[in-house]
Amino acid sequence: MRISRKQLLLPLISALSKDGGVSTPKKIYEAVADELGLTHEQRKRQTKADRNGQTHNAFERDVRWTRQTATRKGLIASPERGVWSLTDLGHDKLHNASEGLVVTVFETPHGQALWTKLETAVGHFEDNAIDLLFTSPPYPGALKQYANGDLDEESWVSFMMDMISGFAPKMRDTGSMMLNVAETYVPGLPIKQEHLTKLRMRLVTETRFRVLDTLYWHNTSRLASPFRWVAQQRIRLKPSVEPVLWISENPYAKANNRNVLQKYKKPPSETYHMGGVRPGGHRMSSTGFSRDNGGSIAPVLFSAGGSAGPKYYREALKKEGLPQHPAIMPEALAQHCIKLATDPGDLVVDPMAGSLTTARACETLSRDWICLDSSLSYLAGARHKFPERRENSSLLEAMLP
Repeated sequence: MRISRKQLLLPLISALSKDGGVSTPKKIYEAVADELGLTHEQRKRQTKADRNGQTHNAFERDVRWTRQTATRKGLIASPERGVWSLTDLGHDKLHNASEGLVVTVFETPHGQALWTKLETAVGHFEDNAIDLLFTSPPYPGALKQYANGDLDEESWVSFMMDMISGFAPKMRDTGSMMLNVAETYVPGLPIKQEHLTKLRMRLVTETRFRVLDTLYWHNTSRLASPFRWVAQQRIRLKPSVEPVLWISENPYAKANNRNVLQKYKKPPSETYHMGGVRPGGHRMSSTGFSRDNGGSIAPVLFSAGGSAGPKYYREALKKEGLPQHPAIMPEALAQHCIKLATDPGDLVVDPMAGSLTTARACETLSRDWICLDSSLSYLAGARHKFPERRENSSLLEAMLP
């Protein structure tokens, strides 16, 4: 099977980076062929004879044409004849996925971490395959990694609608989506943006998705923000709660609150209730509260502090010079939501996975997972959370200093 020129771009940049950023065409031909695992026949295949009766190495010609494309895009330069060098933009491209690219960074017995753009990844999922889509998308103004520049309120809603609509046919009939979406203030004003309200309205008017419930993450370690309105002028309260929008096209999507029962404050046998008619008119049994159901039903409010990730993860990032994700959700929140909406063996997908908290929770809970992100740096750093991983060593060796 012939390798397309689009497929050659990343291995070409990777090979140059691995050779110190500067190399000769001959060395790059061999390095790219090795990275792609080409056979001797594929490396030596000749083109058809041209008008002068000459043939050329087809693979090397394709690499040269790919290099010309990369040069036009500003990714590769030729400081002198017979020398190719990687530009700063080329180094950056190695860390941020391009259109049409899907690369496995590592995998475990339960899942895969994919380096790709969100819109590219959707087409790689089979229909009716996903049990839960769980993700924490950036808020408006912080989507540069996933979209073409920061997004305002309206653009954020359109971005989310495209993501939801794209994955809709990939969901099982009993599947659902959980979106940890933060509330934000209008820039420069002490009033809230309405992106969540607008998203819900568009879901109702344009799709078959409905809100099953709204969970609330109480971030016990949240700082006072925005600083100007909360801590400086003291005219707003600390925003310590983030909603988790739970949506599905099926009102009876898979869910079981027995999976997230909480410990009783005191044993049911010690609970005493007189029974009778409550002030609201409900008739209560005198023995109804003494039955042991394994725990109390969880409320929609879930409390957990923010997280910077485990210590060994932070130390690994520092050692390899990789950036830490700026907004890591607590794994306890991910586990809570995943247990509520799935069973062991179900498939969970996170299309904006960041530091792979969702994947780590799935490993703990024996759920299958596919997590993707457009930042190779985040995925490379997050791999340290998975001791049983199988890495794409050639890719990681090329990007790590």
